[in-house]
Amino acid sequence: MSAMRRSAPGAPLIHDTAAKLLKYVATFPSCVLDGFPSSEEHLDLLPEGVIFVLLWTPRQVREGRLTVRAAESKRQWVAGRPSLREQALAEVIRKAREAGRVRFLANRADTTLNELAQQLHSIALSDLRS
Repeated sequence: MSAMRRSAPGAPLIHDTAAKLLKYVATFPSCVLDGFPSSEEHLDLLPEGVIFVLLWTPRQVREGRLTVRAAESKRQWVAGRPSLREQALAEVIRKAREAGRVRFLANRADTTLNELAQQLHSIALSDLRS
């Protein structure tokens, strides 16, 4: 979405852009939104039954992956630079946990994208059954 380009690097997604993103993804039967919600205001935009999956990655692994992604894309992430998104994350997680829809998933250094996809699929299926 071209509207996403207007968001400042390291800042939460603009509210109107978040609403447009959710309107678009609502056209799919299921969807994974990496890094969303990025502010507590986005939580009010989400439909009932949303599952929040928190990927826990060791800091060194996470920073290494983000450094590579930043070098290969237009991302302007730099290790140690303050990030408004990261500052807002604790409150987003707290409110999501209060809603009781949070699942944790370990993302080790040797976890492949395919393995993560399979684990996410398993989480979604187990929540549909319950």
